[in-house]
Amino acid sequence: MRWTEINKLMWVFEANYDRLMLLVPHVEDIHCGVKTSVHDARDLVLEVLDRSRYTTTISLTHFLNIDGILVPNPNMRVRLYHDAKVAEVVAYQNHSNFKHRYPYPNPKMLLRREKRAVNQFLAEWLAHCVAMGYRFDSVTMPTQA
Repeated sequence: MRWTEINKLMWVFEANYDRLMLLVPHVEDIHCGVKTSVHDARDLVLEVLDRSRYTTTISLTHFLNIDGILVPNPNMRVRLYHDAKVAEVVAYQNHSNFKHRYPYPNPKMLLRREKRAVNQFLAEWLAHCVAMGYRFDSVTMPTQA
Protein backbone atom coordinates (compact mmCIF):
# COMPACT_ATOMS: atom_id res chain seq x y z
CA MET A 1 0.00 0.00 0.00
CA ARG A 2 1.33 3.43 -0.89
CA TRP A 3 1.76 6.14 1.75
CA THR A 4 -0.91 8.35 0.17
CA GLU A 5 -3.45 5.53 0.55
CA ILE A 6 -2.43 5.01 4.19
CA ASN A 7 -2.74 8.75 4.87
CA LYS A 8 -6.24 8.84 3.34
CA LEU A 9 -7.30 5.85 5.41
CA MET A 10 -5.87 7.35 8.61
CA TRP A 11 -7.77 10.57 7.90
CA VAL A 12 -10.99 8.55 7.69
CA PHE A 13 -10.15 6.73 10.95
CA GLU A 14 -9.57 10.07 12.69
CA ALA A 15 -12.78 11.58 11.30
CA ASN A 16 -14.72 8.50 12.45
CA TYR A 17 -13.36 8.86 15.97
CA ASP A 18 -14.25 12.56 16.08
CA ARG A 19 -17.80 11.90 14.86
CA LEU A 20 -18.25 9.05 17.32
CA MET A 21 -17.21 11.39 20.12
CA LEU A 22 -19.95 13.81 18.99
CA LEU A 23 -22.46 10.97 18.92
CA VAL A 24 -21.27 9.23 22.11
CA PRO A 25 -19.37 11.86 24.13
CA HIS A 26 -19.18 9.68 27.26
CA VAL A 27 -18.60 6.25 25.73
CA GLU A 28 -16.62 5.27 28.82
CA ASP A 29 -19.82 5.56 30.90
CA ILE A 30 -21.85 3.13 28.76
CA HIS A 31 -21.74 -0.45 30.00
CA CYS A 32 -24.71 -2.05 28.24
CA GLY A 33 -26.84 -1.72 25.13
CA VAL A 34 -28.47 1.70 24.73
CA LYS A 35 -30.65 3.34 22.11
CA THR A 36 -31.38 6.87 21.04
CA SER A 37 -34.09 8.30 18.83
CA VAL A 38 -34.90 11.41 16.87
CA HIS A 39 -38.34 12.49 15.66
CA ASP A 40 -39.70 10.38 12.77
CA ALA A 41 -36.56 8.26 12.42
CA ARG A 42 -35.43 4.79 13.38
CA ASP A 43 -33.82 4.04 16.73
CA LEU A 44 -30.05 3.92 16.72
CA VAL A 45 -28.71 1.18 19.00
CA LEU A 46 -25.22 1.09 20.50
CA GLU A 47 -23.75 -1.80 22.46
CA VAL A 48 -20.36 -1.93 24.14
CA LEU A 49 -18.88 -5.31 23.19
CA ASP A 50 -15.40 -5.06 24.68
CA ARG A 51 -13.38 -2.58 26.66
CA SER A 52 -9.70 -2.46 27.55
CA ARG A 53 -7.33 0.22 28.77
CA TYR A 54 -6.88 1.87 25.35
CA THR A 55 -9.72 0.49 23.23
CA THR A 56 -13.48 0.10 23.19
CA THR A 57 -15.31 -2.08 20.69
CA ILE A 58 -18.92 -1.18 19.99
CA SER A 59 -21.70 -2.26 17.71
CA LEU A 60 -23.79 0.44 16.08
CA THR A 61 -27.05 -0.53 14.40
CA HIS A 62 -30.14 0.94 12.80
CA PHE A 63 -33.10 -1.45 12.62
CA LEU A 64 -35.55 -1.55 9.73
CA ASN A 65 -39.07 -2.71 10.56
CA ILE A 66 -40.12 -4.98 7.70
CA ASP A 67 -43.56 -6.49 8.27
CA GLY A 68 -43.03 -6.47 12.04
CA ILE A 69 -39.57 -8.04 11.82
CA LEU A 70 -36.62 -5.91 12.94
CA VAL A 71 -33.76 -6.18 10.43
CA PRO A 72 -30.36 -4.69 11.35
CA ASN A 73 -29.29 -2.39 8.54
CA PRO A 74 -26.65 -1.11 8.72
CA ASN A 75 -24.91 -3.08 11.45
CA MET A 76 -21.28 -2.26 12.17
CA ARG A 77 -18.75 -3.29 14.78
CA VAL A 78 -16.25 -0.49 15.38
CA ARG A 79 -13.08 -0.41 17.48
CA LEU A 80 -12.15 2.91 19.05
CA TYR A 81 -8.46 3.43 19.86
CA HIS A 82 -8.59 6.13 22.52
CA ASP A 83 -4.84 6.73 22.76
CA ALA A 84 -4.50 7.34 19.00
CA LYS A 85 -7.99 8.90 18.67
CA VAL A 86 -8.96 6.74 15.69
CA ALA A 87 -11.90 4.42 15.03
CA GLU A 88 -11.96 1.58 12.52
CA VAL A 89 -14.66 -0.76 11.25
CA VAL A 90 -13.86 -4.32 12.30
CA ALA A 91 -17.08 -5.90 10.96
CA TYR A 92 -19.91 -4.85 8.67
CA GLN A 93 -23.07 -6.91 8.08
CA ASN A 94 -21.28 -10.00 9.50
CA HIS A 95 -18.20 -9.59 7.26
CA SER A 96 -14.88 -8.99 9.02
CA ASN A 97 -11.10 -9.22 8.62
CA PHE A 98 -10.92 -6.70 5.81
CA LYS A 99 -7.74 -6.63 3.77
CA HIS A 100 -6.34 -3.35 2.52
CA ARG A 101 -6.65 -4.50 -1.08
CA TYR A 102 -8.32 -7.37 -2.92
CA PRO A 103 -7.64 -8.58 -6.45
CA TYR A 104 -10.46 -7.69 -8.77
CA PRO A 105 -12.56 -9.45 -9.83
CA ASN A 106 -12.68 -11.86 -6.90
CA PRO A 107 -15.03 -14.74 -6.03
CA LYS A 108 -16.99 -12.76 -3.40
CA MET A 109 -17.06 -9.60 -5.55
CA LEU A 110 -15.55 -7.49 -2.77
CA LEU A 111 -14.43 -4.00 -3.68
CA ARG A 112 -10.76 -3.63 -4.51
CA ARG A 113 -10.31 -1.38 -1.45
CA GLU A 114 -13.01 -2.86 0.80
CA LYS A 115 -11.46 -1.66 4.08
CA ARG A 116 -11.38 1.92 2.88
CA ALA A 117 -14.93 1.66 1.49
CA VAL A 118 -16.52 0.39 4.73
CA ASN A 119 -14.68 2.98 6.81
CA GLN A 120 -15.74 5.74 4.39
CA PHE A 121 -19.32 4.46 4.66
CA LEU A 122 -19.06 4.67 8.46
CA ALA A 123 -17.85 8.27 8.14
CA GLU A 124 -20.85 9.18 6.00
CA TRP A 125 -23.31 7.30 8.24
CA LEU A 126 -21.93 8.99 11.38
CA ALA A 127 -22.12 12.41 9.70
CA HIS A 128 -25.76 11.69 8.85
CA CYS A 129 -26.54 10.54 12.42
CA VAL A 130 -24.92 13.66 13.93
CA ALA A 131 -26.75 15.93 11.44
CA MET A 132 -30.07 14.22 12.28
CA GLY A 133 -29.51 14.96 15.97
CA TYR A 134 -28.81 11.46 17.29
CA ARG A 135 -26.81 11.50 20.52
CA PHE A 136 -26.13 9.03 23.31
CA ASP A 137 -26.12 11.06 26.52
CA SER A 138 -27.39 10.93 30.11
CA VAL A 139 -31.02 10.47 29.01
CA THR A 140 -30.27 7.67 26.55
CA MET A 141 -32.49 4.66 27.20
CA PRO A 142 -31.10 1.16 27.80
CA THR A 143 -32.25 -1.23 25.07
CA GLN A 144 -33.90 -3.45 27.70
CA ALA A 145 -36.32 -0.64 28.70
